[in-house]
Amino acid sequence: MRTIKNEKEILTMLDKLLGKQKIYKNQKLSLINLSKELNTNTSYLSTIINTHYHCNFKTLINQLRIDEACIIMMKNKHQSLSIKGIAEEVGFKSRSRFYLAFKKYTGLSPLQYISNRSK
Repeated sequence: MRTIKNEKEILTMLDKLLGKQKIYKNQKLSLINLSKELNTNTSYLSTIINTHYHCNFKTLINQLRIDEACIIMMKNKHQSLSIKGIAEEVGFKSRSRFYLAFKKYTGLSPLQYISNRSK
């Protein structure tokens, strides 16, 4: 297996995986899995994420998941999904982790967010 050492190449591939392929929706996604996908090691990938996204892996993935949940809610797709369904759709394993992350990033609970969008 070839090891990627070029930071720009890893960043380009990472942007593609996160942007177009939305791998953050995978509930089993981990730094280890992602580093294997990118043919690099976890330390190097972690450094790249910290440098370019100004946060750690967990924070980046949670932010992307919450952003995706907000898009679902704005498009009124939430009407066909429960809060747990939205959480699972965007990659969270549990409703409680989704609530905690959602409140952290938006300052609102998912239900408050939906209610505010309806006004």
